[in-house]
Amino acid sequence: MFVKLILALSTTDEAKLGFDTRIHWEDQDLYFSPKVGEAVKYKVCNVKPFHRHTIRGRGTTCWVVEDPDDKGSRLHLKFAWRTLERVAESVFLEYINIECGGIPGVSELRRCENTEQITNLRHGATFKTRQGKLVSDRQYYYILQPFYGPPLEMARSVLQLVEAFRDIIAAQRNLALRGIVHRDISTRNMLLNERLDAGVGTRGILIDFDMAKFIDRTTSGESTDGTRLFQSIKVLLGLGKHDYLDDLESSFYGLCWFAFTLERPCVPRASIPVTLKNWDSPILQLAADAKRSFIHNPSMVADLIAPTMSPCLAGLLLRLQTFFRETALPRIAAYQAQQDEEARKKKEKLTATLKRLERLEGTWVSEKPRNVPDPLDTSAEQMEKHFQEVLKHVDNVITLLKEDPEEDAIASVMSAPSGIDEHERRIPVWENAYSSESDAHSSSSGMTLPLPPMQEIHVLLPPLHQVQKKVSKKLLLDHVSMPPKPSKKEKARRESSSTQSSGSQKRVRELEDNLQRRDLGDARRSSKRYKNKRGFRDSSPK
Repeated sequence: MFVKLILALSTTDEAKLGFDTRIHWEDQDLYFSPKVGEAVKYKVCNVKPFHRHTIRGRGTTCWVVEDPDDKGSRLHLKFAWRTLERVAESVFLEYINIECGGIPGVSELRRCENTEQITNLRHGATFKTRQGKLVSDRQYYYILQPFYGPPLEMARSVLQLVEAFRDIIAAQRNLALRGIVHRDISTRNMLLNERLDAGVGTRGILIDFDMAKFIDRTTSGESTDGTRLFQSIKVLLGLGKHDYLDDLESSFYGLCWFAFTLERPCVPRASIPVTLKNWDSPILQLAADAKRSFIHNPSMVADLIAPTMSPCLAGLLLRLQTFFRETALPRIAAYQAQQDEEARKKKEKLTATLKRLERLEGTWVSEKPRNVPDPLDTSAEQMEKHFQEVLKHVDNVITLLKEDPEEDAIASVMSAPSGIDEHERRIPVWENAYSSESDAHSSSSGMTLPLPPMQEIHVLLPPLHQVQKKVSKKLLLDHVSMPPKPSKKEKARRESSSTQSSGSQKRVRELEDNLQRRDLGDARRSSKRYKNKRGFRDSSPK
């Protein structure tokens, strides 16, 4: 703050102060002008933008602006610094919109432009890390897209949440068929589409392709790109290449976040479950172990989901949990076996033994049970089976919710969480610290959209009997923080401390009485020495 004050007093030139002069004031309104002298300009709706607060990273800033070509419609304006080694987000969006003719459920591109580079601002100077690695140069750019709506956690019913989730999964399938993996699926990047033209296939929108890659260009899993909280177990362990199954698994963790952090739609819980915090551990192995434990234990779904949340959502999570238990975990074991030298030698010996048996017996002995798919198979046929199975589970839950509306949990109150402010609710406080890029430890999803004003959210009020549910005394007591009862040793220690304290105070009073019987100066010095030794303050008059 002190440095900012000095800079503000030193000059009135906004460019020298580090401000982007494309954002400027005209009377009482704020505008964005793509180029100086250009007639087209966009009126800014939110004077206070969204910032990505990290020491080092992309420095993402997001604004909401009015669409001059469509009155009443809004656009999302994003500024960020990308590393030159990465394919620009605009490249993927242009390929999707132009080459593929658009993909339902994927954000559109209206306008983009590259501006400054860091090396130009530093007059060509470069920097190296302590390990001697050259610090990547960054390109400043902006991108304009339609403003779709808030994140999925603002869905007003479980049905709306699941329908939007379904369309985002379908979008991932279409991306995978075209050889693209998103690599940064998180709650920030899955949005509700509240535009008037939203329909089946576009009820949920997938945004933020900063970390996307074409499958044939994907390198090994050494870098753990993405948001730590939602990364797949395989990515956390650095096994193999990032593929469509990793994106699916990240989507599953995002759905778990919605289910476990809400009492009911639009009503956040007072605290974040410890299990989700463990998923975001800075130690990769611990985060992977926490997620593996969750996938292994179906009972954790019932333990973590709120009793007021729809049982249909819990059923969907259990189905998806089973899917990843049968696909993700065997795949991890297969990759780990490949990396294990001893396991590889054992497998070679077993293969040689099986061949000898085949020659002796004239029969074929299979190394693995029949009809069990190869866990490392990511062919187009196997990929289609995986997506169809996930979509089947989601469609079944949508059908149940439509057939029996009483199974749905509908928002009855729109409120900020108790004890957690709105910003912290939407952005987990630990996420910024441990989200990683290959070139910087910074939060990776840069397109979180600001929540719409309260008056723009139309909350559906269900009949009272749909939302009233009895909560057991045990659940109520679980939320009350009671101090633990002291043990016997603790009681004995406290009594001993009390006895010593009373003895020490008695000794001090005896020394004070000596003031009347002995020399005044000697008694004062004796009393002060004892008090200093025992930690008492000198309370005698001066």
